[in-house]
Amino acid sequence: MIFDGIRGFVTDMIRHRELLVTLAAKEFKVRYKNAVLGFLWTILNPLLLMLVLSLIFRFFFKPRWPGVDEELYPVFLLCALIPWTFMAHSLSRSTGSLVDNASLIQKVYFPREIIPLSSVLANFVNFLLSLVVLFFFLLAFRLMPSVWIIAVPLIIFAELLFVVGICLAASGLNVFYRDVAYIVEVLLLVWWWGTPIFYPRQLVQTADSVSPLMYRLYMANPMAAVVVSLRQILLERRFPDTSLLVTLFAVATLSFIIGIAIFRRRQAVIADFVYS
Repeated sequence: MIFDGIRGFVTDMIRHRELLVTLAAKEFKVRYKNAVLGFLWTILNPLLLMLVLSLIFRFFFKPRWPGVDEELYPVFLLCALIPWTFMAHSLSRSTGSLVDNASLIQKVYFPREIIPLSSVLANFVNFLLSLVVLFFFLLAFRLMPSVWIIAVPLIIFAELLFVVGICLAASGLNVFYRDVAYIVEVLLLVWWWGTPIFYPRQLVQTADSVSPLMYRLYMANPMAAVVVSLRQILLERRFPDTSLLVTLFAVATLSFIIGIAIFRRRQAVIADFVYS
């Protein structure tokens, strides 16, 4: 049953790939319509946030965190901000996407997953463009990539799998329970603090108040696994911890399966509830 749902989802996406790409391109264009800098805002958003956080923690608070080179702190931040921005923007934009496209849904039939996935795809393009900027920063800070850079696509694929799952689940549930959109806003705020974006994971690992079990639960956060794995590859120039990768792919796969199951279970009646 589970595999039938996944097979059907993949088949539908392949069959309607042109529509998926068209809707993603439309969202990409509409998002930056009348913006002078256009899609450059995709790159500027994480860069500006990196600049602000770097200034705050370098000139005001000056924390001495274990495992963080003060001179490399901007790159340390970018390794987290870029994947986080992809996840956060995809989830926030796809959650209400079915409701926002109610008129389209009621006019013609097509796999409803295409609508939230078009938001994910548009943000994924932004993500890939931002990664190019990250690699320029690595070179600027004289951090030459090691052979383990070949593992980066694995991390990207795992995050994409995870993001697709949570976006399908959130968008499908939001049609029937409009509170989901508000829950997502709060969740992203809590999630930000629970992910080692501007601080290292060692800060949590060495805290006296954090037990080994709590730390394992903390690292079960897939975004923490993505961020730490990228830092290990790009900053520490080594292959990510096996336990991190196993956790990341396990949670990402589970998210993907559950997301498809939730969406497909309610797909047939989405058109009836999308205006309610």
